[in-house]
This record gives sequence, structure tokens and C-alpha cells, in this order.
Amino acid sequence: MRNYAVYYFCIILAAIFAELSQIFAKDKNNAFKLNKFFYITSFLFLFVLIGLRKCGVGVDDYVYQDIFYDINNGGMIDTFFNIFLEPGYLLLNRIVGFFTDDFQVLLAIASFIPLFCYYKMFEYYRREIDFFTAIIVFGFVFVLYFFGIVRLFISTGICAYAFRYFFEKKQKKFNAFIILAAMFHYSALILIILNLLINKEHNKKNLTKFYLIIALGIPLVFIVISKFIFPYVSFKYAGYVLNNNFKISLLNFDKVPFIILYYIFYGYLIKSNKNIKMHIVIFSLSIIISVYSSLVDFGRLEWYFAIEQCILLPMLVKSFSRSRNAFINFILVPLVLVYCFLYSNRMFHAGDREHLYNNYQNVIFNIKKWFSINNET
Repeated sequence: MRNYAVYYFCIILAAIFAELSQIFAKDKNNAFKLNKFFYITSFLFLFVLIGLRKCGVGVDDYVYQDIFYDINNGGMIDTFFNIFLEPGYLLLNRIVGFFTDDFQVLLAIASFIPLFCYYKMFEYYRREIDFFTAIIVFGFVFVLYFFGIVRLFISTGICAYAFRYFFEKKQKKFNAFIILAAMFHYSALILIILNLLINKEHNKKNLTKFYLIIALGIPLVFIVISKFIFPYVSFKYAGYVLNNNFKISLLNFDKVPFIILYYIFYGYLIKSNKNIKMHIVIFSLSIIISVYSSLVDFGRLEWYFAIEQCILLPMLVKSFSRSRNAFINFILVPLVLVYCFLYSNRMFHAGDREHLYNNYQNVIFNIKKWFSINNET
């Protein structure tokens, strides 16, 4: 357990300082401006944890390190045609490589960008969500997952920021950010399906039709891409092929209890946000993706829709705190903490990741040396 203490320490402190930024916010002229000192401090705890990690802690760090040197030694064009890497990420590598040949700098920047975007998303909902819960969910579920998954972290971060334009029905801006996100990970284009929901009345009939289209359409899209596109693009995507042993486990439905929870307490949530139904619909799409990820290994796509978990749970906690039933949070918040600890524990012990998480190192401090000193004393 002590090997994971640094993760728990940074995430919990980030959550506490985020909560303080909300508690000590200034509400002048109905602006409700967060306390910048506490908010930036919260951000820095997570940035130090993931952005200043030593290369090798993340599952794909060494792969990205090789790509970094290939781009800056062999050129962007050659690298693009060799592995069909996203042009936005290629450009980021080239810009960083122009100033330094230190891959750690790229890791820091590639972590700063998505963290900044996610924190801007939280700031957008500053009146409607509980910040402690938001950072706890984000830290234990998202940040820990994205160790080493650099491009996807950037892409989902941009999409997290872009969701505001979806709910504001600013379709052009939303699409522009989705295209930008796709420049770092092509999978972001999956969010184009949300255009089916923009500027429509979301009554029961339309939602049923939407779910039917998605439920039937996604597996067909997966099959076409895996059989006719990825095998001919590059070796990098050749592994995403059709799995003939289609199996569904209970883990594919781990988000269903939350959907039920949100609909049970829908009356509380709708008072906080008029678009709550669409938040729940988008989150529910992550379940559909998760189920079909057994058919084709596209499970990472669900993270674009799972972003809503960072909003819905904190929104529910905030809704209770404003109601006469605030005592419910004495049950709900501990349950959220238990869920996050169990989720992180499963992450820590995931096959190819366990030894990486277990040997955390940082460019600022040496966690192994720190523990060895304490053991000696």
C-alpha cells in the first residue's frame, strides 16, 4: 500500500484544495469567482503527480519517447507515413523538439494541456458541482488511467472543455474542438454522433430512436473499421481487429448503478442543471461502448462519454447539500470514496501496469529513497 501513497496523497490534497477554492470563492456581481490560490494549488498537486513523473512510470512512456526522437531526428512527414500518427501530436513533438531534446519536457506539456482543460470544465460548472467529489472522481478514475496514455489524455481533455459548446448549442465551435481533439487522437471523432442530439427536442421518442441507432450502428462501424481500415493503415492499429469470441462480463455494466442513481434523484439534479437529461444520456453511451469493446478492442472510446461522471456525481452531491436532505451526503460521499479506491486498486493491479505504478518516480523527488529512509529510522 505504501508504494501507492504518493497517488493517494496528491489526489486527496488536490481535492481538498479544490474544495477550498469553492468555499472561499468571491461572489461579486453574481460572478462567483473561485479562489485562484487554492484552485491553482489543487491543479499543481495533480500536475506534479502525472506531469513530472519520470519517463517509464506511464505504460506507453518509452514508446512515446522513441516517437519523440524519431520525429525530431527523422522528420514529421516520415513518422506520419510510417505509423499514421495524429498530426497535432506530431506538431507538438516537433515544437518541443525545436527547443529541447529532453523528452521529460514533452511529458510535462502533454500532461499540462489536458489537466488545464479538465480544470476549465470544472470551473465552468463551479456553481453546480461539489469540487471535492469532482477531483476525487477525476483523480482516481481518470488521472490514474491516463498515466502513459498521452495522446488520449490530451484528446479527452480538449473534448471535456468542448462539451460546454454542445450544451450551449454552439455546434460550429463544438465541432471545431472535436476536430482539434482528433488531431491528437483520431478516436475523438466518435463524438460526432452527438450532433444527432443538437438542436432537437429530447423527448422519450427521440431518445429511444437515438439509442436504437447507436446500439445498432456502433458495432457495424467497429467491424468496418477493424476489418477494412486499420489493417491497411499501419502496424500501430493492426491489433484492433474483430474478436470472434464476443463475451460480456459484469464489468461492462459497472456504470449502470450510477445511471439508476441519477434517474432516481433526477428531481434534485434538474434543479441544478436544465440539461441534466442529456448529461445522463451521454454518460450512458459509455456503457454501450464498453459492451461492444468485447467485440473489438475499442474500449478507450468510452472515456469520451465517461467524462460526464466527473460532472454528474459531483452535481448530485451539490444538489443534496443545497436541499433539506443534505444528510444523504454522509452516505453518498463515503460511497464515492470507496468506489474510487476500489477502482484505483483495480487499476494498480492491472497486468502490464502493476510494476509501473509500483515503481513511481518523479523528477523532483525519489519516492523509493524517501520510503527507504523512513524504514531505516
